[in-house]
Amino acid sequence: MEWMPVKSSLIEAVRYDDEVKRLDVHFMNGEVRYFGVVPAKVVKELVAAKSPGRFYMDEIRRVYPRL
Repeated sequence: MEWMPVKSSLIEAVRYDDEVKRLDVHFMNGEVRYFGVVPAKVVKELVAAKSPGRFYMDEIRRVYPRL
């Protein structure tokens, strides 16, 4: 499971564990947040989003449980 950099002023990189459906989000401020039961499709959309930070705020932050 490797970090994937994204083009964002909020998020530095993300990584995803497909076996347990866990998404790790590494922010520019150094904080890392962990989310569970995230479908792989959502992670692909996050990485491909024009604004990954906005996608995170709208589609992940309050939708999936933090671990």
